[in-house]
Amino acid sequence: MTEVRFYSSVAWQSLRGKARARWRRLGLGCGMCRMPLDWDSPGAVSVDHIRPRATHPHLALQITNLQCLHTAPCHNGLKQRMESGTLKAEVGLDGWPITKEAGGI
Repeated sequence: MTEVRFYSSVAWQSLRGKARARWRRLGLGCGMCRMPLDWDSPGAVSVDHIRPRATHPHLALQITNLQCLHTAPCHNGLKQRMESGTLKAEVGLDGWPITKEAGGI
C-alpha cells in the first residue's frame, strides 16, 4: 500500500486515534525525549511507528508498535534522520535515546 493510501485509510485513522487517546490517557511523554506532549496545539503530536513500516510491514497496524512524538523536533527531525542513517542517536543506560531535550546531543 502506498504511503498516501495507508495514512488516509480508515484502519490507520482509527488506530491512530486510539493510540493518541491511550498515550494521552496514560499521561506518557514523547517517545523520543520523554518530555511532556502538547495535546492542545494542532499538529504538535505525531503518531509514529516504532519499527518502520518499510522494514516491518506486518506491524503497521499494531498499536504496540506505535508511539506519540513531538512533531518537531523529535519526529520530523531526530527520528527521520536516525531512520535515514544521517544520525545515530546515543542511547542511555535506560535504553532511551539521549536527546538535547533530555540533556544529550
